[in-house]
Amino acid sequence: MNKLFSLLMFLTFFVSEGISQVQKSALISVYSNREISKGDFGNGISAAVEALADDSVFDLTQITETFYNKLKNEFIPKFDFSVIYGEEVWGVEGYSNLLEDSGTIFKMGDNSINKVEEYLPIMGAGLIKNKKAIELSFDLYEDVDAVMTAFLTFELDKKAELLGFGTAKVKARCYVRIFNSEGKKIFKLSESGDSDDKFKFAMGGSLFETSEIQNLVEQATKNLFKEMDSSFGKKIAKMNKKLKK
Repeated sequence: MNKLFSLLMFLTFFVSEGISQVQKSALISVYSNREISKGDFGNGISAAVEALADDSVFDLTQITETFYNKLKNEFIPKFDFSVIYGEEVWGVEGYSNLLEDSGTIFKMGDNSINKVEEYLPIMGAGLIKNKKAIELSFDLYEDVDAVMTAFLTFELDKKAELLGFGTAKVKARCYVRIFNSEGKKIFKLSESGDSDDKFKFAMGGSLFETSEIQNLVEQATKNLFKEMDSSFGKKIAKMNKKLKK
């Protein structure tokens, strides 16, 4: 019992120490992942998911912009440290080469993401776990001692199936991560929301229509944003308390 208590105290001290050093952060990545996770469906629907990402009708641009605006207007101001974002980040010389310099193979023309402004898809989780790009970003900004990434993902959430026929919803998830100069995660925010409606599927037949999934994605994201409004302020407040210790 004493050993467990000592370990917990050490971890609390370690995390608090990492957070307490943050005075200024840079939001270095904002994007949405167009490649919907297959969830319980498995690889049997890979072709349909890939076709969806390539379909111009499936558009996450407005969703991504709304997510970004909520971050910078509603949540970033709640942090007790300053955060730079927008052109002050992606307009700096060297930013556009971060992925290439870190050895990441990723083309911005790839249909797997919806970006906002000129942000690159630099992540600490998700499509690319790019610790090197995170580390390199610290060389670009004066007095920055932490960097932040934010992204949205979507998943097909199977609710019922019998003999290949069933129903499913779409689940939206958001992730906000803060990293120190060693590429270590020192704080995280995450939340999820489900679509109100379901879609019907037939394995081996008609799986889904693009417009149908687009509508469910928008529903799920709307509910996700409600959850963010409810929980993010409290979670950030807890982090701010750690900053003062």
